[in-house]
Amino acid sequence: MIVLEHDGYVHPGARFSQSGAMLGHGQGMTLRDYFAGQALAGICNAFSGANEDAEWFEQVAAKAVYRIADAMLAAREVQS
Repeated sequence: MIVLEHDGYVHPGARFSQSGAMLGHGQGMTLRDYFAGQALAGICNAFSGANEDAEWFEQVAAKAVYRIADAMLAAREVQS
């Protein structure tokens, strides 16, 4: 489940180690970074069988996912 706060952060709150010790309190990742990560997962899945040049793919994908994330945030603002 995704927890969204009004300030646009995903998964804010306490941070814990694998042993259960509290490590501190964090803002979480920005909604833009979350959207970019989701877009990257889709792009990588779509190109997983392609024999593309890895360096070219990394450069194009890194730029594209943030353009997609920015478009998603803009669409979100229009719907609000």
